Amino acid sequence: MHVTISTIDSTIKPENVDESVVYIEDLEKRKQAYGICGECKEPGTGKYWCQPCNAKRFKDNFKNWTSGNKDIDEFIQQSQLNAVYFRNCLEWVPFEKFQNITYIAEGGFGKIYSAEWPEGHIGYWDIENQKWDRFKEFDKYALKSLNNSSNICSGFLNEIKSHLQIYLVDIVQCYGITQDPNNKEFKDNFKNWTSGNKDIDEFIQQSQLNAVHYFKCLEWIPFEKFQNIAYITEGGFGKIYSAEWLEGYIDYWDIENQKWHRYKYLDKYALKSLNNSSDICSDFLNEIKSHLQIYLVDIVRCYGITQDPNNKEYMMVLIYCENGNLRNYLNKSNNYINYKSKIDQLQQIARGLLDIHNAEKVHKDFHSGNILFYSGPYISDLGMCQPANIKQTVKEEGIYGVLPYMAPEVLRGYQYTKAADIYSFGIIMNEFLSEEIPFNDIPHDDFLAIKICKGLRPTISKDIPKLLADLIIKCWDAEIKSRPTTKELYQLFKKWYDEVKSKDGEIYFQIKECDKIREEKFKNRSNEDKSKSFKTHPQAIYTSRLLNFKNLPKPVNSSDLSSFQFSSDTNYTAQSTSTNPISECLDVQLSELELNEICQDSEHNIE
Repeated sequence: MHVTISTIDSTIKPENVDESVVYIEDLEKRKQAYGICGECKEPGTGKYWCQPCNAKRFKDNFKNWTSGNKDIDEFIQQSQLNAVYFRNCLEWVPFEKFQNITYIAEGGFGKIYSAEWPEGHIGYWDIENQKWDRFKEFDKYALKSLNNSSNICSGFLNEIKSHLQIYLVDIVQCYGITQDPNNKEFKDNFKNWTSGNKDIDEFIQQSQLNAVHYFKCLEWIPFEKFQNIAYITEGGFGKIYSAEWLEGYIDYWDIENQKWHRYKYLDKYALKSLNNSSDICSDFLNEIKSHLQIYLVDIVRCYGITQDPNNKEYMMVLIYCENGNLRNYLNKSNNYINYKSKIDQLQQIARGLLDIHNAEKVHKDFHSGNILFYSGPYISDLGMCQPANIKQTVKEEGIYGVLPYMAPEVLRGYQYTKAADIYSFGIIMNEFLSEEIPFNDIPHDDFLAIKICKGLRPTISKDIPKLLADLIIKCWDAEIKSRPTTKELYQLFKKWYDEVKSKDGEIYFQIKECDKIREEKFKNRSNEDKSKSFKTHPQAIYTSRLLNFKNLPKPVNSSDLSSFQFSSDTNYTAQSTSTNPISECLDVQLSELELNEICQDSEHNIE
């Protein structure tokens, strides 16, 4: 990937730019404007610049660098030989000169990144020390690539030529050209591997050519590189296995030994297959694409693709979270997890969801089975992840998901939005804090869908602090606009966590009291009691599946929402006035006649 280097800002302020940019033909005027060259004693061609002397210096240095491309080399050399001012001269800048490279945006012709360039660009020749004096005008510079610029084209060089010809005060300056060296090493290696599938090959190759960080590039990993493969579980869309990957993933190019340095971060990795992935489909590649586009700290990382030679199933290679999903994590824990830890972990989950929403995507299958735990929580299963602005209804085709976590408007077949993810977050948050599975004792059927639309929500435990309980209720509000944004969620958890660490603020005093109650209950509960409390109804299904409901009622909040409040004499313990075991928190009793009327098979569309 060949990249131009320019300013981050679209314009350069005039006060930061030398006014004497235009070449002056008249020798006397040049002498008055730029003075005399300290070496050849001729008038300068620009401020602190002598074109004949600098051209010789540049030419003497041609043998010390190359871009690896003849056209680019000649283009840069001509700019240096003809430069009458430092802003007319280009450089070949080795990629390792840049630091903290960050993706910014993508336009119709290529991608933009920001980067720090510690040494800065050529300014003038230091006669005393016989070297180039360099300027660092900006904290950051822009790296702009053109699509497919690894195959250098006239369009790429013509754009740079325009910068040189036109540059004055208000035109973005181009300082030079660079190339991500990994691109070349990857490209040279394309001939040495194949997945056997053209689409997968091209998909992996593009990820390698466009990668600006090691975690943005995929690999084709031969199946024999894995050992001790063991089946773990099956979800709604495929199977999960654990495996040892002895050599580990690509980390960086070892220049000295001319080979990829590999890093074995984990003892085990996860292999995830999609059902029928032997017939490779867009769903499989779209899920991987979502991992690459969104991946930051709190999203499960995808390292590459492999294929089981026995059944021909293609598999994603992912981080293996040994503590399993949120439910496994809670079940396996032999120690009490206090509210401080849970607030920190909820902050991380909110940050992961914020990463997804900042990428203008929605998760669409957000439930506790897709929250995995390793050193902390990670959001996984991005297979249904899609752009947030896609107008899509599911009134006819049905919807995929886990019923207790699905927003009522989605159950009715309406657009899936970021707010629907927030609803799911509220259910997950309550499950994490209460350590109770939502609706585990009733069938996940049409009746439950109706009750959810009527305002039924999972029980909020009496020993959840009020501030946290209030946030749960806001997240699962039937009114979409009343739910918080992901940014608000993350900022709130961050604020609370900081207050708890400093032992200050209302949240600290609330969790201090509630922790005492919960920890005592945890100590008194035997493992047998714990397993009994998590038994589920045979028709309670917690894997994603196709759902299709007809004529569900308009979503409303239960009137019992207001009954969840703190009592002044309960030491920050929440109380609920409802006694119904199914809806302890929200009272939404429906008569059998009403249920039958709602569930009648009607040909009418959803209102």
